[in-house]
Amino acid sequence: LYCAIDARRCAPSRECFSLKALDRKLFLGAWAAILLCWLPWFIAYYPGNIDIDVVSQMAQYYGITNLNNHHPVLNTFVFGAFWRLGDLLGSHAWSCMLWSITSMTITAAAFSLFASYLKQVGARRWIIIASVAFLRCIPLSPFSPLPW
Repeated sequence: LYCAIDARRCAPSRECFSLKALDRKLFLGAWAAILLCWLPWFIAYYPGNIDIDVVSQMAQYYGITNLNNHHPVLNTFVFGAFWRLGDLLGSHAWSCMLWSITSMTITAAAFSLFASYLKQVGARRWIIIASVAFLRCIPLSPFSPLPW
């Protein structure tokens, strides 16, 4: 989709999206709006939700089972680092909360970057507003990258 949209505006050899030309006001506004709208779900599911995949990842992280590609190895080790942080802080509730906050923040930033990209490629204002409104109202978006 990115290439199809970009092909209309740019020659293949040109860089079309530039972080230097990023509309910081739009980016920060969308980021704050998305995070604010996701806050009720964060509170409702505080500190996070652990599903069966987490058990498999933890077994891999602690060497109980062999690493495999069912879960990306990098994700398993990043997840394990958050779990160890919970060990240091005295509760895995901290692990879940910090992982959730980190994932929500990164996901909201990615969605905000998308809104800025739409502006750079000349999308109409209503499309940008509708996109941000849609992304901030999806209750599962902040939790979709989570193994919790």
